[in-house]
Amino acid sequence: MPRDFTTCINTSKFIGIRLSDLKILQDPEHEEYYDAWTDVLDKAVHIDESLNKWRLWQDGDLWMVCPELMSDDDYYNFYGEERI
Repeated sequence: MPRDFTTCINTSKFIGIRLSDLKILQDPEHEEYYDAWTDVLDKAVHIDESLNKWRLWQDGDLWMVCPELMSDDDYYNFYGEERI
C-alpha cells in the first residue's frame, strides 16, 4: 500500500510529507520503507477548500479522515474510543 500511495495519489496535495520519504516508499525492499510510511501516516495533512484538515489513517485499508467533521458516534465507531 505505501508504494501505491506514492504512485496513485497526488501527494502534492498534502503538507508534511518529506520528499525523501516518498523516494524511499518507491522501493518496498528499502530498509527504511516502513519507517518512512509511519512518518507519512503521522505527518501528512490535506487541507480542503473549506480549510478542513484531512489525515491518513491505516487500519487494514487506508482512509483519509477529518475527525472534526465526524459526529461523536462516528468518531467512536471509527476509532473505537471516545473523543477527548
